[in-house]
Amino acid sequence: MTPCSNALRRLAAGTVVVLAGAWPLAAGAQPQTLASAGLWTAFAATGPDQRPICGLSTTGADGRAIVVQQVSGETGLEVILDKSSWAIPDQTAVDVAFQFDNGGIAAERATGSGTRLIVDLAFDRSVAFMRSLRYGSQIQVHFPSGNEGIWTGGLRGSSAMVDAFNDCRQRFATAPVTGPTQPFAPQQQPVSPPAASPAPTSPAPTSPIPTSPAPTNPAAPRP
Repeated sequence: MTPCSNALRRLAAGTVVVLAGAWPLAAGAQPQTLASAGLWTAFAATGPDQRPICGLSTTGADGRAIVVQQVSGETGLEVILDKSSWAIPDQTAVDVAFQFDNGGIAAERATGSGTRLIVDLAFDRSVAFMRSLRYGSQIQVHFPSGNEGIWTGGLRGSSAMVDAFNDCRQRFATAPVTGPTQPFAPQQQPVSPPAASPAPTSPAPTSPIPTSPAPTNPAAPRP
């Protein structure tokens, strides 16, 4: 039986079987596959702004995909959830939540457009997310705002792909500055001495101006 047949059979039982091969859906160029293991793939790509992107991805039945990526120079992560049958109005705020194995459910807010939801994870939240992705055995994605069912996917191979993802990030961090090279250093131009500054003049005496008191707010601050 083919992997696709297995995926469809298990989907009928209520489980999304995650398969390798998803692309970085927010990137502006076709990505390069770095490695694949189990159900996950690591990739590198270039974004629309020409900044490098590193990520890992997985796809499942029913046109579903999960992509985790980081743009060079950023400290947080983008988690992209995509389903080919979605039709989300541009810039729609959507509640989602992630759960690894039997751990707690982490609620997040995504921004949706078309077939895609993007969750921006700040650095502190991204650390916990990647640790769970590496050491967990199952991920669940919940959609409390709509009628989309829970996505359930396996994490086999994710630890090795997190390593490949980190290697990709390290290469971009240490990559030399691109651009044309020259076999000589530009000649330094002589610097003229600064013009003499005029002698300071004493300001005219002014009357002291009282400072205004800080504004008050009759309403208690919201927690």
